[in-house]
Formats: sequence, C-alpha cells, structure tokens
Amino acid sequence: MKYETYQRLSTKTFFIMLLQNSFAPITISFIWIGLVFVKTIDMENVFTFQNSEQIVLLTTKVLDFALVLGLLIALFAWLIAIIRTLINHMTFYFMLDEQGISIKQGLIHKNETTTPYRHIENVDMDQPLFYRMFGMCRLHIITGGEDDDNNHSHQTEIKFPFVEKTFADDVRKEIFSRTSLVSSK
Repeated sequence: MKYETYQRLSTKTFFIMLLQNSFAPITISFIWIGLVFVKTIDMENVFTFQNSEQIVLLTTKVLDFALVLGLLIALFAWLIAIIRTLINHMTFYFMLDEQGISIKQGLIHKNETTTPYRHIENVDMDQPLFYRMFGMCRLHIITGGEDDDNNHSHQTEIKFPFVEKTFADDVRKEIFSRTSLVSSK
C-alpha cells in the first residue's frame, strides 16, 4: 500500500509553489530591469536646455542609487519568497494509513490532523489552466462528522494546494478503495 509513512510533496510541487509565491519579486525585478533600461539612456540628450549639467548629474546619481537599492530589494524579495516556500514545502507531511489521512504541517505552530476514512464525503480535484500547463492540480478532501461532546455535525476540508495530477489520482484511488465513496470519473 502506498503512502503508509509520512511523505512530502514532490520537488515539482516546490517549484510551482515558488512560482506562485513570486509575484512580488518578479514585479520588483521587472521594475529594476526598467531602471537599468532608463540608465542606458544618454541623459545629456534628454535635458537639452542651457545649464542642464547639474540636472544630468543629479539624475544620474539618483538612478545609480535606485539601481543599487532596487537590486537589494529584489534580492531580498526573492530570498523571502524562496525561504517561505521552502518552509511550507519542507514542513508539510501526509500519510494514508489504515485508519485515515494524517497531515502534519508547520514550523513554529505545528499542526497534526488525522481524518478517519469514514468521515470523508467527497474528493475533488481542481485544475485551473495554470495548473494544467504543469500537470498539477489542487486536491480537496471534504469531510464531515460529529463532535463527540455535543453531537453537532461539521464539515471540513483537507487541502493539498499543489500536487501532481498523477499523485492526486493515486490518492483518490487509495481513498476510494478504503471508503464507501464511488469514483465519479
């Protein structure tokens, strides 16, 4: 049986998560590239009026400062995105054992959840265009159950945000083989 010990998500999942977490660093990098382009412009031809040497000198100094600062900010944003993605990826574990699905996640605030198979009501896969381009999908496991102390029913969702489609199919098959759910494929 697959996944009887705690597993991590694939390396491909890490890179897709990094791509999704990289909106700010990519934006900052494009702004920095724009500044590099502006720096290549000959400022003496832009400012053609009389006594424009001081404006050209000031503009050049401001652009030099903006390039250095922009590069530092871009590198810092990339570093934060990589560290954040690495922590999320390295601290997410899952297991499918005889009793249910167990998920461990978190670095500082550790959370471990085990959901018995009998509480699983549905397994959904969602594949937006971006995910399909990379053979990925989102896996949502819908659960329901009752609280033991006050007999209230509740519904929760176990989310695998980025997984390979083949992995999601394997997990679905494992869950369907252990529950009374019927595959809607």
